[in-house]
Amino acid sequence: MLINQGHPLYEARGGLHHVYANQRALAGYRNGRFADGSINVLDLLAAKAGDNAVQEGERKVVDVMRKNAIRYKLTGGWGFEAFKGDTRERVVGANAAAACYGCHASKKDDDFVFSVLRK
Repeated sequence: MLINQGHPLYEARGGLHHVYANQRALAGYRNGRFADGSINVLDLLAAKAGDNAVQEGERKVVDVMRKNAIRYKLTGGWGFEAFKGDTRERVVGANAAAACYGCHASKKDDDFVFSVLRK
């Protein structure tokens, strides 16, 4: 996905989105329910436009979601973390409920996941 300027999420999530999933998460995308151990990773990159093309720019953030229904009961069974740019600097930590789950709660019917498997 590419979120361009003018989109309501541009300030927080503007750029190129690449989503990666482990085998358990892939099964969840197929059946609509993610099992414990599912991991989704969003690699968010700045988008550079020019010469009628859009290219990847610098990495803005790497978001990680990990499913563990017991450990993360208060956040829909998902643990959330984000890492700034190309660093190991955590930017969510104990603030996952407000920083991530607040938005993901709107996707309850999709097991709190925004992305979908490409057909």
